[in-house]
Amino acid sequence: MLNLSSMKLSLTGFLALLVFVLAAQAAFGQMSVGQVEVKYLGARNYYAFTRVVFDTGSLQPETFRMNFDPIQNRLVLYPSSGTMSLSFAPVHAVSDIVREVNFTQVYNQPAIIITLSSAAAPGYRVSYLREPNRIVLDFYGSDRNQDAGFLRLIRPVRTVAIDPGHGGRFFGSFQTGGMPEKELAMDVALRLRKALTAMGFRVVLTREGDTEVSLDERAGIANAARADVFVSIHASGSYGTKGQGPEFYTTGAGELNTGAKSKTRMVWDEQNAPYLPDDLRLARSLMLDMGAMSGRVSVLHQTRLAVFNGLAMPAVMVELGDLNDPDQAQMLMDEAYRDMIAAKLARGIEDFARGVVK
Repeated sequence: MLNLSSMKLSLTGFLALLVFVLAAQAAFGQMSVGQVEVKYLGARNYYAFTRVVFDTGSLQPETFRMNFDPIQNRLVLYPSSGTMSLSFAPVHAVSDIVREVNFTQVYNQPAIIITLSSAAAPGYRVSYLREPNRIVLDFYGSDRNQDAGFLRLIRPVRTVAIDPGHGGRFFGSFQTGGMPEKELAMDVALRLRKALTAMGFRVVLTREGDTEVSLDERAGIANAARADVFVSIHASGSYGTKGQGPEFYTTGAGELNTGAKSKTRMVWDEQNAPYLPDDLRLARSLMLDMGAMSGRVSVLHQTRLAVFNGLAMPAVMVELGDLNDPDQAQMLMDEAYRDMIAAKLARGIEDFARGVVK
């Protein structure tokens, strides 16, 4: 037979355990029924900014409220509707810019706290990703300017990274008896370097000869040189059909908000998100200067390419023409025409640097 006093003791112990569990859930943001788990995916430090990323589960990232506290120099992040739980431990000393990523209670529900260091500027830039839902927050150093409530990297264009496509065992496109794409790209890159150097720019090449360089190495060379723009040079091949004229590829402003499925690498490797408006401006500048030089209409593509992975600067890839179009191939084999291409590209970069193109 159960003793009444022992029943009271057991009930008291059960209630005490229940209170402890509920308190632990509140303190550490553990998931409960009806809540959506928000995961901290980590942070990475790049030149001039630190990127912090959260996976918001089924909660739409746009529904999160963000309040910046300038006194404590911290950002408070919480959903405007619905509830969330947090499943990460506090992270300290993230970078020179981000001091801590933690959580607290706001309006009786967990909220994310991102505390910045004294080296950080009073603001941030946010991008929203879909499928999966993610919030990407970029925090900048205190020497960066603020524009319309967001921080933009506004710096003079002093260093240009030129990326001659292919190289080594990778020949790229070619026409029988003509110069393969890897040689054409290198030739135009050297002419472009000469033209830009004469204009006063510092130039770095991602390859100096007929060598094989990985995409990660190309991005590393440009980032290490702290290049202000990146121009990758290629030539297309349509394999027997009449191709386009010069084509320009860039990620483009607003690409992160299109609702398109994001790739796993994209969160980290497209850290040039703050430069997206300048990507498009650089592409337009190059297009305007190359113009109708080939006698074909120039085309601008806004898409994600592997060549942009890992770059921390405005970037454009240029397809100079179609090597499998006999007319274009003949022009591209002409040294005078390649000199003209280099001059036009150099002028486009100069116009971009001067802020001529909007």
